Amino acid sequence: MNNLKLTEILENFAYTLKNFEQLQLGSDVKFMKASESIDDQLSFFYETLIFEKFISVPGEVHISITSQERLEEAQLGWFLVRDKSNNWVEDHEHWDKDWIVFARRNADAIFYNKKDKSIRGKIVGSGPFFKLSNSLGEFIKILTDCLILEKEKYHYETTTDDEKTLPEFISDVKQILNINLDQELHADFLAFFFE
Repeated sequence: MNNLKLTEILENFAYTLKNFEQLQLGSDVKFMKASESIDDQLSFFYETLIFEKFISVPGEVHISITSQERLEEAQLGWFLVRDKSNNWVEDHEHWDKDWIVFARRNADAIFYNKKDKSIRGKIVGSGPFFKLSNSLGEFIKILTDCLILEKEKYHYETTTDDEKTLPEFISDVKQILNINLDQELHADFLAFFFE
């Protein structure tokens, strides 16, 4: 994905967050045009969207995106773990140094894989890994489309009385995935966000 397309996706994401009517915690997001020469998508993301602390993405696909200033802190418990002496050390056995945690969904990690530019999720503990998208732009586009769907079609009413996600909403999310994501990644995305 080129930076012009990524810029358009990020601008739409910032606009959608600003206009989402549910209570939002976190930082105000400012959109800035980043240098087209930046080739790392995560660096481009942080040069384009300016915010402090974190962005709270609301709704059924809720995540908390860490600010660039707190990226090192976001690696705690994933790449950086406590040793027997209670010191923080790099965990090369269970985590790759090129997997950069930039967001969380509850306690689970969402990370950018610098090697293949994909976005992946990891359930805390011994839970599985999920490939959520082939690129950061693809992932942000899906989140944005889900937010718009939740607001415009469902008016923020996406759960049953017992707090389960409506099957119709999940069916509509599958349509978003059909448009934006390779078929083989659908199951991972749905499992990470809805199971």
